[in-house]
Amino acid sequence: MVNVLFRSFKGFTYGAVIGMFFGMGIYLLGNAVSGLGFLTVDPKVLGGVMFATGILGGLGAEYAGWLEGKASEKEQAVVNEKLIRILEKMEELLERANPPRPQA
Repeated sequence: MVNVLFRSFKGFTYGAVIGMFFGMGIYLLGNAVSGLGFLTVDPKVLGGVMFATGILGGLGAEYAGWLEGKASEKEQAVVNEKLIRILEKMEELLERANPPRPQA
């Protein structure tokens, strides 16, 4: 139990640092492009998405490392199937939230 908590904390910290650097870079690039009028999305949103992606990536990487050391192949297959279903559901929700725009 302690090992998974340590790895989760390590992944959160690692992800936050990576997310902060990439989020800041995307925010600065987004501000430059937004100043030219080519960007319709707020640069703060892009920076926040990159920060959140960094945190999730760090947590996912550390949890996957812990899971590989603990779980059998059968248990890993079950977890992978659940994760695939979650990702498919997220894609479906994103498609509903952002319908394709009609082309003029």
